[in-house]
Amino acid sequence: MPELWKNNIFRRTVKTAAWTIGTAAGLILILAIALQFPQVQSRIARAFLAPVSERTHTRIELGSVTISLPSTIVLKDIFIEGQSRDTLLAVGELRADVHLIGLFSRTVTVSTIRVDSLTAHITRTLPDSAFNFDFLLDALSSDSSGPAEPSDAAETADGGGWSIDLGGISLRTIDATYDDDVSGVRVRIGVGELDVSIDRMDMERGHIAFARIALANSTVDLSLPPSDDTPPPDDTTALPWSFELADLSLGLNTLRVDVRGEAHRAGFDPNHMNLYGISLQGEHLYLDGSRAGGRILRSTISDRSGLAIREISGTVVFDSLHADVTNARIVTATTSIGLDARLAYSSPAAFTTRLGDVRVHASVTDSFIGVPDLLLFDPSLPIKRSRRAIRVAAAVSGSVGGLRIERFSAAAGDSAAIELTGSVNGLPD
Repeated sequence: MPELWKNNIFRRTVKTAAWTIGTAAGLILILAIALQFPQVQSRIARAFLAPVSERTHTRIELGSVTISLPSTIVLKDIFIEGQSRDTLLAVGELRADVHLIGLFSRTVTVSTIRVDSLTAHITRTLPDSAFNFDFLLDALSSDSSGPAEPSDAAETADGGGWSIDLGGISLRTIDATYDDDVSGVRVRIGVGELDVSIDRMDMERGHIAFARIALANSTVDLSLPPSDDTPPPDDTTALPWSFELADLSLGLNTLRVDVRGEAHRAGFDPNHMNLYGISLQGEHLYLDGSRAGGRILRSTISDRSGLAIREISGTVVFDSLHADVTNARIVTATTSIGLDARLAYSSPAAFTTRLGDVRVHASVTDSFIGVPDLLLFDPSLPIKRSRRAIRVAAAVSGSVGGLRIERFSAAAGDSAAIELTGSVNGLPD
């Protein structure tokens, strides 16, 4: 060995290798330390965004980036300008807890995503039906000039594709608008608080199991074009994804609906609704293909017309051929209706195209309807306004076009009950 070490070539080789390894290790250490500083992280992020901003001739800015190993990523003051020099997207803070080590095994595990103070404005314009964010997609896709993506077979041979696991989403102070010139739909959404907790997410099978969704202090404004009375297509194509939700909570939300061009009417106006104080508790909700259902434990809704629903509860299940409502209860200050019903139809489109063919089996029990609520829905009724209620019980079966009244009784106050049996033909005409 001493003789070998005296060999000048060998000595230089060892020293060079040691120097190379030491320098590489030092650079990695310096880089790892530098990446812990937010200023360095932000500079790298801005360098990545700059080419996209130059290519689109719009402002794309990022205030700061903080990466706290091993899992937390925080982006602040995100701004994306639209081509009309308006705000396309602005985010005050986006925080994600990501297990970065899992990326090496093609696993994206995000414990939580929290977004605070987001503003977004989406438009779709004529004549090309283009969205105002298409230019961003075009700019990003122009970077995809490298080799083609591996096929499914290649991914399988390489150990499978990427898997995504998301634990939850939390949104605070969200303001978003959507203006669609093609359909005439205009939507504005203001989210106060939205929390979504996910139990399972299976990307391969297209299934998401939510543990809980809670939405509170939020507003949706929906402006619709006048109806053209065109029946919807008879489309029973099932959704490719399935969803289940163990717990749904809505608290003090608002929904405003305005159908442009429709005249205002007295009482409850379905074309110009202003529903507020919307609160709801639901459980075991699901959507699987053409099947959906769930249980509503309680719900309260008020409308500017004076309608104030104190309770909506019951279980609803429907698919492409049937709909069932069991143990349903609707309660206002002067009304309480108990309903069980089963509907059978050839397709959901039958409700607008062949309503007379829909088969019904329904019963109303332990119910009374207040005169104020009747006048809210039809102010033209020849009924004197009072606080009185009409006791009602009914059972019907058959098709809507040929309905059999098996039992019907109604009584107001201490008056004798009106009882009827028979049939009604020709509905809904």
